[in-house]
Amino acid sequence: MAATAQANLPPCFLMLAAWPLRPILNQPLVQVRPSPAPTSRASTARFQISAAMKGESRSSIIEKEQGFYEKAPVVNVDGQLIDRWREIHGSGDWVGLLDLVDPLLRSELICYREFVQNDSFYYDPYSRFCGNCRYTQPSFFANLGMADHGYSVTRYLYATSNIELPNFFRSSKLHQRTWSQKANWIGYIAVSGDEATAWLDRRDIIMVWRGTVTVFEWIEDLKTSQQPVKARGIPCPDESVKVESGFADLYVNKDTTCRFCKYSAQEQVLSEVRKLVELYAGEKGEEVSVSVMGHSLGSALAVLNAYDIAEMGLTKVGEKAVVPLTVFSFAGPRVGNARFKERFDKELGIKAIRVVNVHDLVPKVTGLVFNEQVSALLWRILEKMP
Repeated sequence: MAATAQANLPPCFLMLAAWPLRPILNQPLVQVRPSPAPTSRASTARFQISAAMKGESRSSIIEKEQGFYEKAPVVNVDGQLIDRWREIHGSGDWVGLLDLVDPLLRSELICYREFVQNDSFYYDPYSRFCGNCRYTQPSFFANLGMADHGYSVTRYLYATSNIELPNFFRSSKLHQRTWSQKANWIGYIAVSGDEATAWLDRRDIIMVWRGTVTVFEWIEDLKTSQQPVKARGIPCPDESVKVESGFADLYVNKDTTCRFCKYSAQEQVLSEVRKLVELYAGEKGEEVSVSVMGHSLGSALAVLNAYDIAEMGLTKVGEKAVVPLTVFSFAGPRVGNARFKERFDKELGIKAIRVVNVHDLVPKVTGLVFNEQVSALLWRILEKMP
């Protein structure tokens, strides 16, 4: 059973879905950011809100309908965040929060969406820094106008790919003295500072994965063959748990000859998460939350990342699970098979909330035609197919 409603989320959630029509394949995808307008402006975008409420399902989907309006500031609504942050992070599976989206939940979604913006990726092929982040770690949030969020970057994340196609990853045409020909900046890890921690009532560790930058990256996005996660280096006792091979490749691939991707994105992120959780939840005994987020391709990597963290037991301090783990997914595609969803939701108890534009094709793949909405008989037949 699904619940439906209408509510208000900011226009920054819109993603241009017409990427196949772009005439130049190696140009970056366009992210639609309409100019702010008053709330009285007529609605021009169609969304729908729905949440997976059935049984013990932990994942929820938000799709919504709303017009362009002045973006509301990210605020601690009436000081409620201190008392309600676990609820906002899915402790109750967001039941009752999605029909006319709860103001506090909306505020947190806006905040986390800001962390996922791609404005920091360097596109210029004639710069030696093409494919890297525009800013240094200490100045990252200041340059993005987000210093008031109270977070600081602890590590940048880099990925590589084994697909031998021109412009699959952005790289400099200068070749000499370039920062890297094998790696691309794929995201970052940040942690709330002391002041923000006091305001949030916990130390928030965030992992942020950037979205698809070039159309060639869609080749990796849309590689639909599935592989057991165990075969890709993610521990899992059940070989029937499978994920799309393209997403897994980006997450686990590495190149030992490259300084930046000598270790895979998986190794980079797990090492940092382990260190931060042990420091803040273990040594300092603080209340900690782990929030994983991404946009488009980054959303798929965020889901894989959260799954990996849970399978590795990195949210545990000692023998007790004390660190809430939540995925905030924006315009994300499907990542794995039905067994992956079952283990993700029910067995590992990972919380995930997904924000999509219903007109965007990306969240509908893979499984655009054959998916969980087909009849039970057909679904059983499909599960036995490649």
